[in-house]
Amino acid sequence: MTKEMSQKEQRLVLNYFKTIRNAAIFIKDYFHNKTLHYKSETHNFSLKILNTNLMHLCGLQYDSGAKAFFKDAVDNKLRIVKIKIKTDNTTLLKLQVLSELVKLTTSEITLCPASVLGEVRYHFAIRTNKKILMVALNSTESDYLVPISLINLTTMKHDPKGEKVKSIFVEDHICKTTTRII
Repeated sequence: MTKEMSQKEQRLVLNYFKTIRNAAIFIKDYFHNKTLHYKSETHNFSLKILNTNLMHLCGLQYDSGAKAFFKDAVDNKLRIVKIKIKTDNTTLLKLQVLSELVKLTTSEITLCPASVLGEVRYHFAIRTNKKILMVALNSTESDYLVPISLINLTTMKHDPKGEKVKSIFVEDHICKTTTRII
């Protein structure tokens, strides 16, 4: 459920436009037409983040849709009047940690097995080693996972445990290459 923003909420969300744009560019650079393969001591899985996932991960709704939200974010053309926020008050919590999304391609992450955190039930999760951000993931009918929620761990009592990532490989579906990034 979403709602129209008050002027105060609009000002707060406007302050995150640069962060949203940076996250969109990160997704475009590291996930567009690519699959990332993560391995820890006992876990391994493949992750795809689609351009259309960004709007949901931010806890926003854009009148023109998820695809337009992503394009406008990359092009630095987001319009505040087209944005609605979640009624459960999680939008700003998500935006507060969105800048940590870039850690998904570094050794500063932990892979967590299936669990439930708050209202979110997930098959796997990737979290920052420091208790800041977690991206909950669910499996698809294909052989990869997709993000279902961005969680601000700084507000959670529970601290999901997992295993430090040992390696990350990027499979580029256009170039037909696989490259180790850690």
